[in-house]
Amino acid sequence: MLPLFFSFFIRMNPNPRRITRKTAKALDISKSSMYRIFKEHLKLTAYKKQPRQLISAASNKKWLVRGKTMLAQI
Repeated sequence: MLPLFFSFFIRMNPNPRRITRKTAKALDISKSSMYRIFKEHLKLTAYKKQPRQLISAASNKKWLVRGKTMLAQI
């Protein structure tokens, strides 16, 4: 489990874009270790999931046919 001061430090930092490097420097550990802690222990990611349009079955089939046609031309 993570030390209490570590989780407190993370909650006090308002900007998540700069949190990894600054936290690693403050705790005197490597950036890669910090990324691992964020990913595995805190379940944080370096990106935000964006909503996208769903792919319909018809367009999926169309792409498959187009791809096979392109491969056949090679």
